[in-house]
Amino acid sequence: MTVNADGTFTMELRTYVSCTDNPPPCDTDTNAQITDGAHALGTLRTVSGTVASGVISTTNDAPQMPTGPVTFTLDTTNDAINALNLNWCGPNAPVGICY
Repeated sequence: MTVNADGTFTMELRTYVSCTDNPPPCDTDTNAQITDGAHALGTLRTVSGTVASGVISTTNDAPQMPTGPVTFTLDTTNDAINALNLNWCGPNAPVGICY
Protein backbone atom coordinates (compact mmCIF):
# COMPACT_ATOMS: atom_id res chain seq x y z
CA MET A 1 0.00 0.00 0.00
CA THR A 2 1.17 3.50 -0.82
CA VAL A 3 -0.47 6.65 0.54
CA ASN A 4 0.52 9.94 -1.06
CA ALA A 5 0.61 13.39 0.60
CA ASP A 6 -2.52 14.42 -1.34
CA GLY A 7 -4.51 11.52 0.19
CA THR A 8 -4.57 9.30 -2.87
CA PHE A 9 -3.61 5.70 -2.27
CA THR A 10 -2.71 2.55 -4.16
CA MET A 11 -3.26 -0.93 -2.81
CA GLU A 12 -1.73 -4.08 -4.30
CA LEU A 13 -2.26 -7.70 -3.31
CA ARG A 14 -1.09 -11.11 -4.37
CA THR A 15 -3.86 -13.11 -5.98
CA TYR A 16 -1.99 -16.42 -5.73
CA VAL A 17 -3.26 -17.10 -9.26
CA SER A 18 -0.72 -17.42 -12.05
CA CYS A 19 -1.14 -15.39 -15.24
CA THR A 20 0.30 -18.37 -17.07
CA ASP A 21 -2.91 -20.29 -16.46
CA ASN A 22 -5.55 -17.63 -15.76
CA PRO A 23 -6.82 -14.24 -16.94
CA PRO A 24 -6.30 -11.10 -14.81
CA PRO A 25 -6.32 -10.37 -12.03
CA CYS A 26 -3.34 -12.67 -11.65
CA ASP A 27 0.25 -12.51 -10.41
CA THR A 28 3.21 -12.54 -12.78
CA ASP A 29 6.45 -14.33 -12.00
CA THR A 30 9.50 -13.09 -13.89
CA ASN A 31 13.00 -14.20 -12.90
CA ALA A 32 11.77 -15.30 -9.44
CA GLN A 33 10.19 -11.85 -8.91
CA ILE A 34 6.44 -12.03 -8.20
CA THR A 35 4.37 -8.99 -9.16
CA ASP A 36 1.06 -8.57 -7.35
CA GLY A 37 -1.92 -8.86 -9.67
CA ALA A 38 -4.70 -7.19 -7.66
CA HIS A 39 -4.72 -3.37 -7.74
CA ALA A 40 -6.98 -0.67 -6.31
CA LEU A 41 -6.84 3.13 -6.30
CA GLY A 42 -8.63 5.53 -4.00
CA THR A 43 -8.62 8.67 -1.90
CA LEU A 44 -8.59 9.25 1.84
CA ARG A 45 -11.42 11.51 3.02
CA THR A 46 -10.93 11.82 6.80
CA VAL A 47 -8.29 11.07 9.41
CA SER A 48 -8.94 10.98 13.15
CA GLY A 49 -6.23 9.68 15.45
CA THR A 50 -5.21 6.25 14.18
CA VAL A 51 -8.23 5.78 11.88
CA ALA A 52 -8.58 7.04 8.31
CA SER A 53 -11.58 6.65 6.03
CA GLY A 54 -11.59 6.77 2.28
CA VAL A 55 -13.05 5.42 -0.91
CA ILE A 56 -11.69 2.85 -3.34
CA SER A 57 -12.59 4.31 -6.74
CA THR A 58 -11.13 1.69 -9.10
CA THR A 59 -10.15 -1.93 -8.70
CA ASN A 60 -9.34 -4.89 -10.87
CA ASP A 61 -10.23 -7.38 -8.09
CA ALA A 62 -13.60 -6.50 -6.58
CA PRO A 63 -13.84 -9.63 -4.40
CA GLN A 64 -10.62 -8.71 -2.52
CA MET A 65 -10.69 -4.91 -2.81
CA PRO A 66 -14.20 -3.72 -3.69
CA THR A 67 -14.98 -0.18 -4.79
CA GLY A 68 -16.63 1.94 -2.13
CA PRO A 69 -15.86 2.95 1.45
CA VAL A 70 -12.75 1.65 3.20
CA THR A 71 -11.39 2.20 6.70
CA PHE A 72 -7.71 2.10 7.62
CA THR A 73 -6.68 1.53 11.25
CA LEU A 74 -3.07 2.11 12.27
CA ASP A 75 -1.58 -0.49 14.63
CA THR A 76 1.50 1.29 15.96
CA THR A 77 2.54 -1.68 18.10
CA ASN A 78 2.93 -3.92 15.04
CA ASP A 79 3.83 -1.25 12.44
CA ALA A 80 0.78 -2.23 10.39
CA ILE A 81 -2.39 -0.77 8.93
CA ASN A 82 -5.52 -2.90 8.93
CA ALA A 83 -7.82 -2.46 5.95
CA LEU A 84 -10.20 -4.88 4.25
CA ASN A 85 -9.51 -7.39 7.05
CA LEU A 86 -5.83 -7.55 6.06
CA ASN A 87 -2.71 -6.15 7.67
CA TRP A 88 -0.51 -4.02 5.43
CA CYS A 89 2.88 -3.94 7.12
CA GLY A 90 5.63 -1.41 7.48
CA PRO A 91 9.32 -2.30 7.61
CA ASN A 92 9.32 -2.99 11.37
CA ALA A 93 6.33 -5.33 11.49
CA PRO A 94 6.88 -8.64 13.28
CA VAL A 95 6.97 -11.81 11.22
CA GLY A 96 3.51 -13.32 10.76
CA ILE A 97 1.52 -10.08 11.10
CA CYS A 98 0.95 -9.44 7.39
CA TYR A 99 -0.70 -11.28 4.55
